[in-house]
Amino acid sequence: MNDQKQKQFNEIYTKYERYIFHILLKITNNNDLAEDLKQESFLQIFKSFDTFDPEKGTFLAWASTIAKNIFYRYINSKKYQANENTIPDEYFFTQVDTKQNIESSIEEKILSEEIKNLVSCLEEPTRSIFIYKYKENLSLEEIGARLKISKRTVSRKYLAALKYIKEEIIKKNLEL
Repeated sequence: MNDQKQKQFNEIYTKYERYIFHILLKITNNNDLAEDLKQESFLQIFKSFDTFDPEKGTFLAWASTIAKNIFYRYINSKKYQANENTIPDEYFFTQVDTKQNIESSIEEKILSEEIKNLVSCLEEPTRSIFIYKYKENLSLEEIGARLKISKRTVSRKYLAALKYIKEEIIKKNLEL
């Protein structure tokens, strides 16, 4: 890997390591194991870095898939079988299809993070309107009263925010 790619990889690690850790923490429910699997994931990402193709999807989706596969390898490994209590049994017994649920969970997390990033790009008062409606589930009237704007303005700005977020997600090939 040349210096430019090394620098690019370092930037990506800094940007995504916390996110990959949280995905792994969610599926392992164990800080130490999630940290170990994160390191293994980034080692694999480093080795495979030249194969990443942005036309096939986002880096985050690619890296999350690698992390998920590292987790599956760990589950099937002798290391896991020697230490079966690392991941709680109830995690597996409450899931009908663990593999599918993990994938869905990762995809939901990616989508949630992407929505947060897009919302942070919205200008005020549109950002506040979206947060009040989406997170706090306030009515258009309540939002208008808080922001001292009309219900119609709230409605127009909220619909514009939804349209913007949907378009951006479609551009990034993520599914709603």
